[in-house]
Amino acid sequence: MLFSSTSHKHIFGGFFHHVCLNFLLRHVIFLEVTKVFAFEALWFSFVPTIFFLVTPLFAVVAPCKGKMII
Repeated sequence: MLFSSTSHKHIFGGFFHHVCLNFLLRHVIFLEVTKVFAFEALWFSFVPTIFFLVTPLFAVVAPCKGKMII
């Protein structure tokens, strides 16, 4: 098996490119996952608050209008 310098460079370049891409991909996925978790944490702390604030309003408003809106 004989390697010419170009094919060797190409293989090394491909390997470097692969590692680089892999790192970037992992980094991006990590960022996305972190963003999603942060968003969900905000969402799940935000929604109950809104829910607990709005539910009493519906309990007051709904009987007046004669229908319950959920």
